[in-house]
Amino acid sequence: MKIIGKHENGFILDTSKKELANLIGFYSEFKIGHIDVGAEIKVHEMYNQLYNLSFMETQLDEIANKLEHYSQALRLLPPIVVKVSKNGEEKV
Repeated sequence: MKIIGKHENGFILDTSKKELANLIGFYSEFKIGHIDVGAEIKVHEMYNQLYNLSFMETQLDEIANKLEHYSQALRLLPPIVVKVSKNGEEKV
């Protein structure tokens, strides 16, 4: 990626389609589809989202651990839950 020009609000860039795809968060240029002159790419908003997610790693790990615990607890329920018929017989 090269800066090839400057104007009052920023810069004019020369970049490959792959670099552009990586810049906006895609692994491959095939994921970005058709981008044309005048397209607006909000890199600052993407950066803010990634920045905020980086601080949530601990919370996400805690949530994942709780979900795993709840999943294991739910697997124990079926043998415990018993339906009782009208004549008093237990049905699983």
